[in-house]
Amino acid sequence: MAQICQTIEVLNLWYCNGDITGLIELIKVQQNLRSLFLHFKNVNDQCSQLSNIIETKASKLNKLIIKSVNSISPKFLSSLINLQYLELDNDDDEYVIYNQIIDWDYYLSIISFPNIQYLKIIHLPSFNDYLLIEKSRGNLIEINIRHRYKNIAYTEKLINTIARCCPKIERLTIDVEPENLDGIKEILLNCSQLIEIDLSTKNDDQMICDRLLKIFIDVSPNNLYKFSLCDFWIFSVGGFNSFFENWKDKSPMEFNLYFGDETWFTKEYEMILRKYLANGIIEKTNYFDY
Repeated sequence: MAQICQTIEVLNLWYCNGDITGLIELIKVQQNLRSLFLHFKNVNDQCSQLSNIIETKASKLNKLIIKSVNSISPKFLSSLINLQYLELDNDDDEYVIYNQIIDWDYYLSIISFPNIQYLKIIHLPSFNDYLLIEKSRGNLIEINIRHRYKNIAYTEKLINTIARCCPKIERLTIDVEPENLDGIKEILLNCSQLIEIDLSTKNDDQMICDRLLKIFIDVSPNNLYKFSLCDFWIFSVGGFNSFFENWKDKSPMEFNLYFGDETWFTKEYEMILRKYLANGIIEKTNYFDY
């Protein structure tokens, strides 16, 4: 392939298991590579040679997706000067080596992507990813960041950074805890282009979080219509009903629930959803697809 295919623009590679000589040569000879997808599986040693060759092509890349990021050295990240789309996914790799964490922490603290519009980071072994947003020059349109563990201090930094630095954002997916709700209010006040918000929570104390629904009512920008609440959010019957009742003067919403524990969601809640779905305040919900 390296001898025949030298003008590939989009290259997607699955189940890469190391510094494969043929793969390195294939990437090396590319002249027009714009988009690169790498999925690693069963890698024993971090792929430094592959990282080195990507570094030589990095200035032309505008889209990069890496699954199982621990499998490759992040040193090439600083050469991605024209990147618009970045997805780093470590969801299938819970085994993390300390030195690899240090590597990713370091590079995420020093790099910047001034043209980036889409950022997705899933279970990365680092809590410096909010710095990418801080240095994005306000161009981000979509953010999707999820971490494996609850970290209220990090989440506060992330939320505050989004509120300050993302005036153009349209779609937002992040972890939030009840202690972070003031920051969510600031995002809604400052990010007027927001049309979709997806919030998950660990909510270990099983707190009633009606305040989140009231914030949605009080300060949601006019464009916001799609809400997804995931994992362990809990609302009172009264707060749940009040949310939809007070939305009646706004555009119809899409409202989705993805439960970590649905024992609190009784028939009374289901009746509320049916009521506001029937009268058009809820345009669409996933709940009745379960």
